Amino acid sequence: MLFEPFLSFDAAAFQWIGRVFSPGTSPALDWFFNFVTMLGNSGWFWIALAVGFLIFKKTRKIGLIMVFALIFQLLIVNVAMKPLFARPRPYDLEIDWWMQAYRAVFPGGALAKSMPSDMSFPSGHTGASLAAALAWCFGSKKEWVGNARWVSYIGIVLAALIAFSRLYLGVHYATDILGGVLAGLACALLAMLLFQWLEPHIFRPKRIK
Repeated sequence: MLFEPFLSFDAAAFQWIGRVFSPGTSPALDWFFNFVTMLGNSGWFWIALAVGFLIFKKTRKIGLIMVFALIFQLLIVNVAMKPLFARPRPYDLEIDWWMQAYRAVFPGGALAKSMPSDMSFPSGHTGASLAAALAWCFGSKKEWVGNARWVSYIGIVLAALIAFSRLYLGVHYATDILGGVLAGLACALLAMLLFQWLEPHIFRPKRIK
């Protein structure tokens, strides 16, 4: 099994969450992390945010970079990597010692109200959220409204919360989150490179002499 060498790390991460947060014992925390993870479902929040940026001229570059990043994430993570690695979800892994460790933290199973049906590695929620949030930050350095560039860092905080929510709810391994972080970073960088290549043609077209 490809990911078996990392299962001890994944189990330790779940055990830490169990000790610190005790998932399933706090209705407020359960609700909060279900709400946070819902923002990352199918990337709808980030897509809506990118569309909002595209509407206004002063933030159009940010929106375009975010769209590129989300498209790269969809192709690389959802279309290519998830089917390629085909990793079962933590609650579907048929290894006795693993299931005992998992049920010690999640005795009633995963806490997500919307259970994912696709493969586990890498985390699509994490990849899409970080790709969009980093694209927002990268784009903000290109152009932003007034002195409010710092607002883009809110996206990083939200992406981190979405990533953590996947662990708290028991629907991803810690290594899935790390894979999503790397994928999101790569997608954001690719989006920025693509934008830099296209920018002279889109925003500064050559004048006909």
